[in-house]
Formats: sequence, structure tokens, C-alpha cells
Amino acid sequence: MSVTLAPPLREARELLRQRGVEANVGELALAGARALLAEVEASAAAEERRIALRHRLSRRLREGDAFDVDALDEVRERGWTRA
Repeated sequence: MSVTLAPPLREARELLRQRGVEANVGELALAGARALLAEVEASAAAEERRIALRHRLSRRLREGDAFDVDALDEVRERGWTRA
């Protein structure tokens, strides 16, 4: 049975062959699926972190201890510095 590969997949397979790696279509598909899954998981983790930080900020704002006013004034006057 013969499988026609899309040009980007055919190009990737050829680059692998030039480096001595013989990958079949199944291996290429599996590697691509794993890479895509890793991207999706990283994106989801980043979104979860953003949500947690927003919740943390809103909680601190509600509790009234969100900011060090003196530090904010210093940043406003001098800009950001590192200790």
C-alpha cells in the first residue's frame, strides 16, 4: 500500500533521511501528535497559571492588602530596580 504524504510531511521525512533516520508514516504521525499534545498541555498550564494569578490578585484586592503603597510610589518616582 502506498501513502501520499503532504508536502510539509514529505519534506520533514526527507530531512530525517538525510540525517540517517528512517521514519515511517506512523512514527511521523505519532511524533507529530506528541508534539502537538505537548503544545496543548503547555498552553493549558500557562492559562491555568494566569487564572490562578488573577484569582490571587482579586483576593488580595478584596482583602485590602494588595499593594505596598510606598513601593508603588518609589517605582513611580525612580522606575524599576533590582535588589
